[in-house]
Amino acid sequence: MTKSNQTIHKPVLLNEVIESLDLKKSDIVFDGTLGGGGYSFLICQKIGKDGILIGTDLDSTAISKTKERLKDFENKKYFFQKNYSEIKNILKELKISKVDKIVLDLGISSDQLLKNKRGISFQDGGELLDMNLSDKDKKITASEILNTYSEETLADLFYYYGGEKAARKIAKAIVQKRKEKEFKIVSDLTELIEEEIGHFYKHKKINPSTKVFQALRITVNDEISNLKKVLEDGFEVLEKDGLFAVVAFHSLEDRNVKRIFQNFQKEGLGEKVNKKVIKPSEEELSENKRARSAKLRVFKKLI
Repeated sequence: MTKSNQTIHKPVLLNEVIESLDLKKSDIVFDGTLGGGGYSFLICQKIGKDGILIGTDLDSTAISKTKERLKDFENKKYFFQKNYSEIKNILKELKISKVDKIVLDLGISSDQLLKNKRGISFQDGGELLDMNLSDKDKKITASEILNTYSEETLADLFYYYGGEKAARKIAKAIVQKRKEKEFKIVSDLTELIEEEIGHFYKHKKINPSTKVFQALRITVNDEISNLKKVLEDGFEVLEKDGLFAVVAFHSLEDRNVKRIFQNFQKEGLGEKVNKKVIKPSEEELSENKRARSAKLRVFKKLI
């Protein structure tokens, strides 16, 4: 990702994640969110030629970039355009029973926001309201949700997945608007949101559309179900004394990570490595605004 025509995605909490993973020579590491290969580059440096990196990403472009970035490392590398929730099937395919370390960065990369072209970002009003992170295996689009879901269901999605306090107001306006015209492109939605609640966000740091777009993206990609699955299945295939590191970016993700790790600890299966959640330093925040909501939790498997 160093070519001039490419954006450079900055992995959040990079040093903290790598340090927390306590990587050893010959470790088998599962990176469930390759992105631009930011974590994987340092992982390959640490695990040496006898280590194994297994990486997944829904975006084929991210995989291609990571392959190119890591091509000079001698260790074995396996890449899959699959959801990280398929970790057990992937290991079965590779005939690998356990991994030593797992890392997940649950944020959307800069490249995905800028180049996905499927309406994930609200910056380009002309993009179709698709929001699928993958360019294959699509199940539903954001426009289908906006044009068919009930007012109550839309309101619940915006509130629970986006934390939008004006969820009911927005949902009601959407249902009224779609009687006249279907929601097809990004501007169809952003203009409605601006009209309904723009004044509430006048002096806030985030765009009025941020929370609604987050909620739609989570729904389209079934992100919470997939997160729960990778936490459960990933822990199952983690070696004894293995480490599981997760960087979450919104409270819904972080609550699920915290709850599932706490349940493992109550059952005597493992322990938290960091007693308190790890957050970005002031220095990182000054260089990367995207990091402001990041939280790192690391868990160790004991049996």
